[in-house]
Amino acid sequence: MQATKQLTSIFTARDGRLSATFVKAYRVIKVASNYSSTAYSSQKFLNESVKDIAEGSNALNQTDAPIIRFGEVLLNYAEATYELGQLTQADLDKSINKLRDRAKTARLKIVGGNPVAATAGGDVAYDDPKRDPTVPSMLWEIRRERRVEMMFEGNRLIDLKRWKKLAYTDTKANVDINRGAGSRKPLSPLPMWC
Repeated sequence: MQATKQLTSIFTARDGRLSATFVKAYRVIKVASNYSSTAYSSQKFLNESVKDIAEGSNALNQTDAPIIRFGEVLLNYAEATYELGQLTQADLDKSINKLRDRAKTARLKIVGGNPVAATAGGDVAYDDPKRDPTVPSMLWEIRRERRVEMMFEGNRLIDLKRWKKLAYTDTKANVDINRGAGSRKPLSPLPMWC
């Protein structure tokens, strides 16, 4: 009971895509089928009707998955327009904000080249305190959006290589990246646009 409550609290007041990505209960080896070594099991492309047979496991799952989805196309567009120095609010509205609208997450604005979250309480300028200082805040937000939208779709390592940011995967420099459920300090509630 406590584990389920703890897992539910992780998704509270966060981007809707977070809770849509994970199964709502911890799934650990020898306790649950379709388990994960971190206890956070992916909901994406999971076919619950075959979860208890070998073909339903994470390693052997034969559920169809897209090669490229519309969300990736929208993110590619946003990133390309930024890299070309041509990103406008209209570009954000026809790319990232379409994804955020679907997730019922604050829309992204660009003000003075920086990201701003359009919330019910008004616009809030946002610069992630954990941002890599070598990456401009707007590009960081576009890349973060890509990470959130495409979680578990097999693109993260390719993106990190493409951006020359493979050092983010260094487990000695980033000790938390290999820790599973319950082994980290509790997450503090973050604003919905994070």
